[in-house]
Amino acid sequence: MEAGEPNAMKILIVHAHHEAKSFSSALYVQAKNTLLELGHQVVVSDLYAQAFDPVSDRRNFTTCADANFLKQQAEEAFASPVDEQYHQLIPAEMARVAELQRQGVLLQSSIGAPGSEPWRAFLQFRESSPQEVLEHLHSLPLAAYLDFEITELMKIPAPSPVQI
Repeated sequence: MEAGEPNAMKILIVHAHHEAKSFSSALYVQAKNTLLELGHQVVVSDLYAQAFDPVSDRRNFTTCADANFLKQQAEEAFASPVDEQYHQLIPAEMARVAELQRQGVLLQSSIGAPGSEPWRAFLQFRESSPQEVLEHLHSLPLAAYLDFEITELMKIPAPSPVQI
């Protein structure tokens, strides 16, 4: 079966382990390789590589409804209408990201809330020039609300097989 054939599936693997040589990581690598060999399209979301922080606390909020007591639902309700213009741009932002993905320019995207940063997005673009990437980023509707930091990544060799 080749990718794109009627029986080929689109598969998302969410991997969360801090050690690349762990049994869990070995299972992830084997699953990904097997699925690719079978002709399926595989997308990986590696939570540790994205610095995903599963803990929800005050760091998730840029505003505060009650400084003395953290009640998650109250803070979320308070945070929602803070900047209505920002929220109105979200559907256009999602459409632009989808358009860049359809064009094959944006290869992968994910959002996490690491450390004390309110939001951090990880985007992988096909372009080789940081200037080209910046041009695409500035075309996003929410660009006025964002600070951009471009990090060029080098190709990392595949991990060696794990002996079990």
